[in-house]
Amino acid sequence: MSPGPDGGGRRKIVVVSYYPLEFWGGGEIVLARLLNHLGERYDLEYLAPADFGGPLRIDAASVTAGARFRYRRVPFGRGSMLPRALLRPIPPRRLLEGADLVMAPLDRPPSMAFLRELEELGIPAILMLHGLTFEGFSAASPWNLAVSAYQAWARLYMRSIAGALRRGMFLFQVLNDSQRSFLEGLGIDGSRVLLIPNTVDFSKYRVSRNDGSFRIVYMGRLDRLVKGAHLLERVAGGIARLGAPLELLVMGSGPAEGSVAGLAAGAGGVKFLGQVNDQALKSELLSSGNLMVSFSNTEAFSVSLLEGLASGLPILCTDTSGPRFIVGRNPIFGRTLGFSSREFLDAILEYYDRWRSDPGGYFAEKLERRRAAEEEFGRVRMEELYESAVEAALGLGS
Repeated sequence: MSPGPDGGGRRKIVVVSYYPLEFWGGGEIVLARLLNHLGERYDLEYLAPADFGGPLRIDAASVTAGARFRYRRVPFGRGSMLPRALLRPIPPRRLLEGADLVMAPLDRPPSMAFLRELEELGIPAILMLHGLTFEGFSAASPWNLAVSAYQAWARLYMRSIAGALRRGMFLFQVLNDSQRSFLEGLGIDGSRVLLIPNTVDFSKYRVSRNDGSFRIVYMGRLDRLVKGAHLLERVAGGIARLGAPLELLVMGSGPAEGSVAGLAAGAGGVKFLGQVNDQALKSELLSSGNLMVSFSNTEAFSVSLLEGLASGLPILCTDTSGPRFIVGRNPIFGRTLGFSSREFLDAILEYYDRWRSDPGGYFAEKLERRRAAEEEFGRVRMEELYESAVEAALGLGS
């Protein structure tokens, strides 16, 4: 048993992630919350690569203030001859030695080198499919084609390492039914595939009535490959042409924010607010909305969609596994669409007409949607489910 930082005999868990906490997307926000809960019982350390080249939306001091876990960014090794766009690098072996458990949030398949290293060290692991998805084929845009090509490779690679994945040292945490079905199709025992959806604290969100303008909200990273910013831009242009009282509010940051901000500057009805980290402001903006949109080309889950539901907003989303899983829990939550701007604009106008013809009834639906979403997602005891998974995984250790 590894000693904790307080000198006690707490079991040691090492979290290995390609994404630093300062990336501060929905996954990192959920992870920080989860690790602070688990840190009450376990000795926790979070490792991320020192040379991460993506955006950092928050400083490390803000992330770790009062944290119940240690956080380090260290040089990661290759772990594979393949580029990191296909397989992520892994931390040095010496930083895993002495761990009782490894938890690894994945947005790419785990490399055989990583799995082999864990087996050699006798360390059980929870492989967390937080960004690794298995979407259907789409040729709607070059970005969809790129995602589909990667998906085909990921499926092939996962099948090639299925023998290692089926061994008893690994548990798998998934966020949606599509992920679970794929893993079970590899012959992994269903008892080792744990569906634990993300949650948000519903008490931080409220529902309010907006009869003055029909406000459509987009909240998420602004990139074309994963989050579909190209489709966001086409829909934004269509909303601008439709005119008042439709309004698109865009919150987020990323590689496409310059073009999104430029579009907003030249188009009436489109407002770009950039990254909004202040919880009170975000809650106020969501509460004033009438509809939420999501354009992802691939997505395992979406914390922002839960925030929208907690604010009573119906959702229009693309046919990707995570959003489809969320919206599909209840017809009142919204609709899953194709990767077509025309389809989105038609659906937006349908909701607009419902709002315009009966604003009181529309607000009543927002209240009911919030209630139904809290019943479906707000009462999921995410932390306790992870705690049970950790205890089960620790029992696999040598």
